[in-house]
Amino acid sequence: MDGPRTLPPYTVDREKVREFAAAVGERAAVCHDEAAARALGHPGLVAPPTFLTVPAARAEDEQLRHSGFATDGLIHREQHIRLHRPVHAGDVLHPTVRLTEARPLAGRRALTVTTEVRGGDDRPVGVLVSTLLLSADAPGTTAHPTTAKEKPA
Repeated sequence: MDGPRTLPPYTVDREKVREFAAAVGERAAVCHDEAAARALGHPGLVAPPTFLTVPAARAEDEQLRHSGFATDGLIHREQHIRLHRPVHAGDVLHPTVRLTEARPLAGRRALTVTTEVRGGDDRPVGVLVSTLLLSADAPGTTAHPTTAKEKPA
């Protein structure tokens, strides 16, 4: 499969945390109120655990384009998130992404993309593994350079 690609840093600011928390219905004070977060020992607002999907989705899209896959009609089939530590407002996240598997599935192509996210201190923040389905008529679905390396469904 394709080798890892490190993408530009993603800076987490307070409003991004608040907006994401509101969008997913997270009402915990540590996600909205800096004083509440600091009172619990956090350096800033705490992002909901699924916040890492924001920089990961950007990384996945970039990796797919780089690998020659069209993202039109893409279906997000499954995702696993493993956090090593909470994401805080003020973090600078460094995503590294790689295409780890491509296989045929019901006339489509199922892709597995792994994104590792590190903080500004180069320590791990989290790992996201996404399984994506390309639409049946997407360019790259039936003839892509990784075809010989694919695993059967």
